[in-house]
Amino acid sequence: MAFIRNIKALRIFGVLFILFTVPLFVFGQSDSTENKIYYYENIGVVYTVRPDTTVGVEETQTFNFVSGEFHQGWREIPKNKIDGISDVKVIDVDSGEEYVYSRSKLDKTNPSSWGRYTTFNQNGKTIIEWYYNGSNGLRTWKLDYTLHGAIGFFSNVDELYLNVLDAYSVPVKSVQARVVLPDGATVSRGEAFRTNKDIVVVNNGAAFSTPEIAPNEAFTIQVSWPKGFVDKNQYFYKSFLRFYYGIITLGFLVVGSFLFSLLYILIRRKKEKEGRGTIVPEYEPPKNLRPLVAEVITKGYVTNKGLSATIVDLAVRGYVSIEEDEFSRFSLAKKIKESAIVNKIKIRRIPMIVFIGALFSFFALLDNSRFGFFLFFALFIISLIISMFSRSTDYIVKKIKNYDADSTLEDFEKTYLNILFSNSDVFSTRALRSMTAYVERQGFSVAVQNLKQSVLKEVEKDTNAYTQSISRSQNFFGIAFVLFMACIFILISLSSLWGMQFSFVLIGLCVLFVVLLWIFKYRTILSKEGRILREEWLGFKLYLKTAEKYRLENLTPETFEKFLPYAMVFGLEKKWAGAFEKMNVPPPNWYHGAVVGGAIGSSSASSFSPSSFSSNFSSSFSSAFSSSGAGGGGGGGSAGGGGGGGGGGAS
Repeated sequence: MAFIRNIKALRIFGVLFILFTVPLFVFGQSDSTENKIYYYENIGVVYTVRPDTTVGVEETQTFNFVSGEFHQGWREIPKNKIDGISDVKVIDVDSGEEYVYSRSKLDKTNPSSWGRYTTFNQNGKTIIEWYYNGSNGLRTWKLDYTLHGAIGFFSNVDELYLNVLDAYSVPVKSVQARVVLPDGATVSRGEAFRTNKDIVVVNNGAAFSTPEIAPNEAFTIQVSWPKGFVDKNQYFYKSFLRFYYGIITLGFLVVGSFLFSLLYILIRRKKEKEGRGTIVPEYEPPKNLRPLVAEVITKGYVTNKGLSATIVDLAVRGYVSIEEDEFSRFSLAKKIKESAIVNKIKIRRIPMIVFIGALFSFFALLDNSRFGFFLFFALFIISLIISMFSRSTDYIVKKIKNYDADSTLEDFEKTYLNILFSNSDVFSTRALRSMTAYVERQGFSVAVQNLKQSVLKEVEKDTNAYTQSISRSQNFFGIAFVLFMACIFILISLSSLWGMQFSFVLIGLCVLFVVLLWIFKYRTILSKEGRILREEWLGFKLYLKTAEKYRLENLTPETFEKFLPYAMVFGLEKKWAGAFEKMNVPPPNWYHGAVVGGAIGSSSASSFSPSSFSSNFSSSFSSAFSSSGAGGGGGGGSAGGGGGGGGGGAS
């Protein structure tokens, strides 16, 4: 879209990105630590399964501080196969003191921070962090919290499959874990697993213990019980809504905004009666307006395809000539694309299909899948090769007539010609596509974007087809896009203060605000005259689409080239040219096919193909402009395969 390529807008977004990224890196650096030595004397965890699908956790941790002073403890709980945690409490077992919650992280060296704790989300984990004053000796804390989404529901049993720990960076001398089931429930299956399988795990129904956990070793429990003791229906209200309300709200707001805007526009269009209310075939361009004007009237914006159609229109009127670039005439891509079989599968869609496949393979790569890696690499190479050999035929446009004082040209047409011939009297799509100088490429892109804006303003002024400025509406989308992206980045960056889900809610409100602002203030609305003019142009489009049925006696070669630019802006160039395919249409005077080794190519007078030229030229210019910028129970378990887990530490 036009606004995405707006250089000023992207610069503003870049500045905002830097302003909000740098502080995160600067202030997010951890302080250097002293030479501190400690390990865990014991970790004991009690999991209480509740009928409402939640799991209460009492986790008692005993630290043995060997040397150094310690002021901060933490517990990391990965959101792996769980939704999250709530109702956190931190209790100093030695003193019986319950720590006070803080909404933000504190300075651990400040005595006023001792006896307090905080929680926050980071890197897919919920972190409980508490502050104290400790040194040599044993210290014990109890962490109370509630797990949500940790229970697995199968066809014949329910199950708790959790990592008690799996990421502690120091040794743990002993670990105990016990699962308390709802009243009346009995254990169907109870197992525990360790990474080091040589060390015995004591199994007593739903109680497990094991000694000497090495750093980063996993200890996992798996307990199941008959169905009917936990109400699965309560999960949605007790857990899902609590932890995903933001995404749900965002979805409702986005879909609601879209449906509201669609409904509003449909209602308004019924009230704003469509001009004459009928569309009948028109055999000539209404009011003899230029193709680019027709595009604005019917679509409300200017496309690169419209700009390429303008080149053909200017050629038909004698201002420029078009020549096929001989360097691209006999390329491998040309031969492949002329194959009837390949045309059926639409080769231009292959790179996108391969790219999507590679994208999915990349996710397999993230899971350390060797197959995913090779598949990703192979698809990448295939996509690269196809992209190299699927380029359209290139063309050269030459200036053949002075236009500076020509009053028959529209202002935007003169501006367009000045852009194309700013350095010489020749313009090449191959040269534009291979342009490497940043300043030159950006200069051309900016000039084309400014041209599109001037076309909109000129159409507004000359046709009176709109009740308010269409260019103002286009500018709104550019500004709204930059501000919206900045808001998303800021809200996600600050999500640690209020949670990611609340950020999703705010993003949804931003979407709603932008949609409402566009509907009630910046939406482009055709005037009475504009609606009639649009119906007339749709009638002309109908004629081009079904030319074989109307005025067959007028389908002459001159008619083909005269109306070809209009067919291009309506996306009907293939259908329009197809009506002339059997007429052996000679190449127009303004067109010259490629000449290689003294022989005329397939665009010679004897074999000129209206369909091929129409399709290739439109594709070539559009792509060149774009490239410029312009059921059953659970199975067996293993150590580390459950949800939750994580690690902790002290500093």
